[in-house]
Amino acid sequence: MKTELDLAPALERLKFTLATASWPGIVGCVLLLAGVTVELLVVPQEQAVVAGNKEAAERSHQDYLHAAAGDRNGQFGEAEALARFRKWLTSDKDADRIFETIQRDAQKNGLMPTGTEYKWQRQSDGGLAEVRIVMPVRAAYAPLRAFVKDVLTDVPGLALDQFDLRRDNIGTAAVDARLRFSLYLKVGT
Repeated sequence: MKTELDLAPALERLKFTLATASWPGIVGCVLLLAGVTVELLVVPQEQAVVAGNKEAAERSHQDYLHAAAGDRNGQFGEAEALARFRKWLTSDKDADRIFETIQRDAQKNGLMPTGTEYKWQRQSDGGLAEVRIVMPVRAAYAPLRAFVKDVLTDVPGLALDQFDLRRDNIGTAAVDARLRFSLYLKVGT
């Protein structure tokens, strides 16, 4: 017994439905078909790209940590890696110069920080000091990014901890930003 699939009635029904449907119905069908296509074709590829990006970022981070410690081939121990890190940092005696560099980079990018806060914390066991810097700023997004790039390049031992953005109206170019940095300095050298 041979069974054949006859598509002719289904195609005739589809032709009739499309011929009698109004333009919103046709647009809806096209959008439904596009959504199914995106779900089946694009989403799995996007998930693969995201997974690959996470792996690449993790490898890059590990390479950076090893390079910063000078430990590409396991040649340094933890103590020597920490000593090399400290040697790379700026002395706490030069903190004013560092703060001026941060303000200069802000002005260079057209930012006017309002009420920058500096909070010192000395670490008891490492000969290091940490300065928490909180900068509330109102500016466009592009100058904010340029400022962060410049200041992280110009100031050794500076880390960006927080980058919060808020915009009251979607039509405005300016955003209210709250930037929080940690600056690590050598103590007493």
